[in-house]
Amino acid sequence: MEPFFEEMVRLREAGTIRAIGVSNFDRGQLEFVMQYGVVSLQPPFSVLWRVPEELRAFCIENDIAITPYSSLAQGLLTGRYTREAAMRAGGHHERNILFSQELWPHAIEAASAVDVVADRLGRTSAEVALAWVLNTPGITSALVGVSQPSQWDRNLDALRLDLGRRDYDEIDAAGRALWDRFGPDDNMWGWDPG
Repeated sequence: MEPFFEEMVRLREAGTIRAIGVSNFDRGQLEFVMQYGVVSLQPPFSVLWRVPEELRAFCIENDIAITPYSSLAQGLLTGRYTREAAMRAGGHHERNILFSQELWPHAIEAASAVDVVADRLGRTSAEVALAWVLNTPGITSALVGVSQPSQWDRNLDALRLDLGRRDYDEIDAAGRALWDRFGPDDNMWGWDPG
């Protein structure tokens, strides 16, 4: 990684880039690249997929922004997908272990907790799921894809949603029940980095 990050530092010093960030790094990798002034980590993070607590704590302690992707778990937290529809749509859904035959029932159960809170608050599931992400300590933003302009507007409403402690904890507990099914080496995409 040294030549790559040395070049990134050169580009930053030349003013070509403003900052250096990384994606999908674990703590050991992050500790190594801190010497190059890395300021952000982009992992998958949602109600259904977590950043390990120790990695999140490390980022907070070292002023490393966490700017997660897949904050709506590829649509699973919007209430619009069935597993069958997601598989027909193809793309990343086929590789995402949340959509696997084994984990799908547990993922839907956790996602339904978001739906319950959304109904109680009169909001969409996507708004509530994004508000949960944005209310999680250490998370500085949420990257969200949209396929229609109206989704953009609805997602922005999450910024104005004050998710109370009860609602946050209810969603957190449901997501944690799913997260606890994963082992320390599992990743969202099912690949083995070793």
